Amino acid sequence: MAIRGAQAGDNHCSCPDFATNDLGTCKHIEFTLAQISTRPGGKKTLERGFQGSFSELFLDYTGQRRVRLRPGSDFPAELQSSMRQLFDGTSSWQLSLR
Repeated sequence: MAIRGAQAGDNHCSCPDFATNDLGTCKHIEFTLAQISTRPGGKKTLERGFQGSFSELFLDYTGQRRVRLRPGSDFPAELQSSMRQLFDGTSSWQLSLR
């Protein structure tokens, strides 16, 4: 399981329900989010979301499956124009099929 934020599609679980329900969540994720939310500062941390130094491509399981990019803080400046051509920044960095 990977918890990266409060929004649908931010998190991932290896259970069969997550892979097939098209909700982008499962009981394991919801339980973990609830536990984190009860801790001091937990809600704010989840709302802020995860911002790693590395970038990653991942499959978003929320609704229609789509390829998304999560640019890291170390994303090379010289690749940012290419990134904007391939991924739609207004749509959670979804792969743009033009």
